[in-house]
Amino acid sequence: ISSTLYITLLQLRIYFLITFGSSMIQSILSTKALVFVWSNILIAILIHLTSIRSLCYIFFLSIIAVLHREPFAIIKNYLLLDEDQSFLFEVSVAWLNARCLSFSIDRIHKTSLTFHDFLLITSYCLYLPSFFTGPINDYLSFVSNITNESTHQSSHTMRRSLLNIARYLFWALILDMLLHFVYSSSVYYNFHILSSFNAWELSGFGYALPCLFYLKYLVIYGFVGAIAAADGISMPSPPKCITRIHLCSYLWRHFDRGLHLWLLKYFYKPVINGQWTFLRRVFGTAVCFACVGLWHGIDTAIIVWCLLSFMGVIIENFGSILEDLNIVKQAKVSENFAKQVNCRNYIHYSLVLNEHFKSSLIY
Repeated sequence: ISSTLYITLLQLRIYFLITFGSSMIQSILSTKALVFVWSNILIAILIHLTSIRSLCYIFFLSIIAVLHREPFAIIKNYLLLDEDQSFLFEVSVAWLNARCLSFSIDRIHKTSLTFHDFLLITSYCLYLPSFFTGPINDYLSFVSNITNESTHQSSHTMRRSLLNIARYLFWALILDMLLHFVYSSSVYYNFHILSSFNAWELSGFGYALPCLFYLKYLVIYGFVGAIAAADGISMPSPPKCITRIHLCSYLWRHFDRGLHLWLLKYFYKPVINGQWTFLRRVFGTAVCFACVGLWHGIDTAIIVWCLLSFMGVIIENFGSILEDLNIVKQAKVSENFAKQVNCRNYIHYSLVLNEHFKSSLIY
């Protein structure tokens, strides 16, 4: 329906996205949950209209900070949600407020709000394919896609979207079959089982965990992206295969591409502020991982995971600085020796980062 309206009546399409998104939220969660979602959006709009950037960030961080704490548990109890609904509600509120921060900062210099602006904001926040699961695309990108009347949905585009949907449904089937043999989620509740594994079993299981994690998000983000593409809306690319990722920074850059671009735009670059010194980059990276930790809920496991990831990225940055030094550039070694060193370093770094990645996922 949305794709048909995309070709014919653009304004009706925006109404459809808002109405359909709201009705599905009410159906999947509850009427009270829908009221909460709309209240959240309206409060974010009011704060945005003050044009005070810091208030927009404070509102976002406040919501995320209480998301995994007792005050939010009280709200969920009031909404009378079951276990599955409670999980979906918690995750969707996190994504919702990430979108609220996006439109607030992207429109920070606009002190007025027309009715058309209001419709664009609410359609962005309530866009159903990515509402519960992500990924996130920024507000300006969404508006550009939805208001670009010169773009049309060709039969080729629709055919490609349908093929991608079939592709990700196939991988969803593969994932479902694998979960009958590798019980990745149950490890968290039965951690003692790992003590009975020998080295080969532990290594194999440790390798299977990130592969299943990758496959899960490939299905979720890929499926959402394929549906959005049929709708004329571009989403961040799905994660790249982790078996060919050997750098920590590359993992964070390409696993959740939408989250990376969102952190880069609204946290990292504002902290850097055009001053690309090593200390600025360290501080900007620390702010991003602090946000990631707050997003997932601060506890010991999350802190260890974020610290390990932070250290991995900083070590890479420090290594790139050393590589640019003249004394390093001018160092002359034989071609044969360089090949041996590169080979050994590649093996060493791959093993270290692989172990770091496994430990991060276990945490």
